[in-house]
Amino acid sequence: MKNERKSLETINIAILAAFLLFFSFGCAPDVPQRTSAAPRETQPETQRDTLGDTMESAHFLCFSNGIFMGTEFRTLSKSDASPCEYFVKNVSTLEMRRFGTVVSAQIDHRDHLDADGNLLDFQLIMGMGGEPVVYRGARRGDTFLVSTRSQGNEQQHALNTPQENFGGAYALETELRLKPLALHEKRTLLRLDPSMLVWVSVELECVDVEETLIFNGQKYPLYRVESRSTILAQESGLPTLQRESLWCDGDGRIWKRSSSLLGMTSWRVSSDLRDAFLSGGRRLPDFLNKPSGAKTSPLSDPSDFAENFSVPVVFSSPEPPDWSACREAQFIVRWSDSEATDDLSAFFSSSAFQKVEKIDDRSLRVTTRHSSQTPFEVSGGDAKILPREGDLEPNNLIQCDDDEILALANRACGDLSGALEEARALTSFASNFIVEKTYARGFVTAAEVARKPAGDCTEHAVFLAALARARKIPTRVVQGLIYVPENKKMVWHVWNEMFVSTPEGGCWLDLDATLSTAISPEASVPPNHLRINSSDFSSARMAQTLLPCANLVGKIEIELIYAK
Repeated sequence: MKNERKSLETINIAILAAFLLFFSFGCAPDVPQRTSAAPRETQPETQRDTLGDTMESAHFLCFSNGIFMGTEFRTLSKSDASPCEYFVKNVSTLEMRRFGTVVSAQIDHRDHLDADGNLLDFQLIMGMGGEPVVYRGARRGDTFLVSTRSQGNEQQHALNTPQENFGGAYALETELRLKPLALHEKRTLLRLDPSMLVWVSVELECVDVEETLIFNGQKYPLYRVESRSTILAQESGLPTLQRESLWCDGDGRIWKRSSSLLGMTSWRVSSDLRDAFLSGGRRLPDFLNKPSGAKTSPLSDPSDFAENFSVPVVFSSPEPPDWSACREAQFIVRWSDSEATDDLSAFFSSSAFQKVEKIDDRSLRVTTRHSSQTPFEVSGGDAKILPREGDLEPNNLIQCDDDEILALANRACGDLSGALEEARALTSFASNFIVEKTYARGFVTAAEVARKPAGDCTEHAVFLAALARARKIPTRVVQGLIYVPENKKMVWHVWNEMFVSTPEGGCWLDLDATLSTAISPEASVPPNHLRINSSDFSSARMAQTLLPCANLVGKIEIELIYAK
């Protein structure tokens, strides 16, 4: 496992790019108005303000466990075609340090709304170090039609609308500005999440009035609104998408926002304060409280996102000197976050080489096997799920029909026949083909990797998936954690699983192109990999698949029981 860390990557750049949209705010003047002491009384529908009367342009600063993550700038403008329709335009710029390398991403988003904040159409352009992925959607009667496009590949999605009135990425903010919550009032709204292509139900409750410190160092009486978001008809089975606390003034403007995802906290700021922050040290001011759950263990670089969110491992028995020779390992995974209430077993899945056993709602026993060993006999979970169409199809990240990808896949396999032999050959080929192991690329597509062979685990995973699907081998991308002996921590990682024939009929075999040369010449995966879930990584599933990771980051602890 020598030099393993240089080849690893946290998947959090993709998570943050997908979920930075959750930190979208209504707009506001520079400071809360102390005269706006209480929310207005609930108004009849006929007396509601229009969107143009309630929203202004504004700037925001976003942090994750006290580490600066990026900025947002939002503007509202009237439509030229109709004076009763509006465009909310938002530019989010993400900046993250991972093991010493800075990587950036930008999200340009535009929602087209009617005067009541209902979504008419949207466009989202997401760039993470390569060619951007473009999402477009428009309302057509009872259906919302969405297309995603990258590197010439376009996918179409038709989403049935569950009700007549719904918002887009900024529905929560426009709802609070159009109709602020009264103290102790509860409300539910529906919005379309553009990065996951799912409907999200948001439950709101105004629970208290608090003297709240904002980014200018002053305290103001703000209303604390608790929010719980749930995906409708989701595949992941997770009980909650995210929980948030919002601090609002009496007119429904949000001044501070704290989320369960990645320890994210955001503040509304004036343009002068934003410019001063960006030209200064870019650190959270000392007078602001650190977000709850921030790590207290010593870090070589506290501003490094990957360092900050690695999971320390404690030992009940000595770890093996060579993990590549280890056949089986067992871990205990526990919530370290005292406020976590979800069943931890909902976040980890069993597979052919991983057995997950629930101890209680807050802890699991996870047994892993080297993928060259006999698979576990398990019931349920992905180990017993046969391949689906999406496991063979091209999509916006995995362009297995690309001419260059097809040529490389055929070159790698030569005269080989049989899925197992081809799977191993393709894994070794992908590992050697990506000659530049770098964190500088955020999340690029397989077609881009074929033309510029550089990247970390995400590039290895989408490239290998494309090669395998080009050879008609069903392949998924796996999300999880991998133990790194160098610093005795587990880091967030992605690899692949391919469906190969066995005497028993076939199973999903784990393969890791990022580390195949270092860990195993036959491309097998040792038991230091902890799987969370997997998917075909289509545009409609990628962000959903990353949800469990986003909910676990910074909130779990791991104990190694044995490794033999």
